[in-house]
Amino acid sequence: EDFRRLELFVANSLTIDRHPFDTSTMAAAGAIPASMQVEFGDLEASNVAAPADTRSESIPTTSTGDSSGTKAMAKPQGGLFRHGGTLPTAVCLSKAAIGAGVLSMSAHSAEVGLAYQLVGLCIGAFLTLVSIRMIAHASIATGCWSYEDICEQLFHPSMSMLTGFVNVCNCLGSGAGYLIVCGQVFQVVTGADEHGRQLFILLMGIFVCAPLALARHVSFMRHLAAVSVAALLLLVVAVICFYGEHGVDASVSTKSLWLGAGSVSIFSYMNSINNIVFAYN
Repeated sequence: EDFRRLELFVANSLTIDRHPFDTSTMAAAGAIPASMQVEFGDLEASNVAAPADTRSESIPTTSTGDSSGTKAMAKPQGGLFRHGGTLPTAVCLSKAAIGAGVLSMSAHSAEVGLAYQLVGLCIGAFLTLVSIRMIAHASIATGCWSYEDICEQLFHPSMSMLTGFVNVCNCLGSGAGYLIVCGQVFQVVTGADEHGRQLFILLMGIFVCAPLALARHVSFMRHLAAVSVAALLLLVVAVICFYGEHGVDASVSTKSLWLGAGSVSIFSYMNSINNIVFAYN
């Protein structure tokens, strides 16, 4: 929201008044947060030094014919679900965070207890918020928009290669895990044998995963992500309906719900933490 206000203020300053924008004025108007005022000091100085006619030629203006000099801001084209829009970006991020791991979360909660799982999820959410904020500040400060470029700019080119290698291994592992889950679900639903399961995984990798991996932009999958989120909502409805029809299982008590079965090893708790890390990855 802060960057949106900043964008509108700068655009109005350059296209309407055609005067260099002043950070003190923008800060007083609420367009620049206090934490960002120092970052735009150099930008103001460089803008004042630039010729006014150069800025007016490089930035197109839209006039409404109003004698008072008010001009209408051009609205983004493509609708609410456009490429790079806020809504499709939120849908893609939601689909990346919420997936088949929802079923795994419930399975781990049954083993280690809901209390342990909730505490781990809260800690993971806090660390994720902090890390994303740090990445956003580093990306804006360096002008780099990928993990590899940020590491190369702030550290060393070898760090960018290491970061890329870790991302590749992470994506390959995640993709392989999801393909295995798809194969298991296909085998349960259709009753196929081992050969049929392997053939299904191969076809899914060739005709579904490979074309999606060749997309130039992540927003290419925004419509598919919307369908996936709708399917997850359908799963929630199915679980609620099943619970309303059959009720709570007889093996579930208040103690086992919050503290788990009590007969699991330490590796089950470690596996639960790994699942939480994967969920927020």
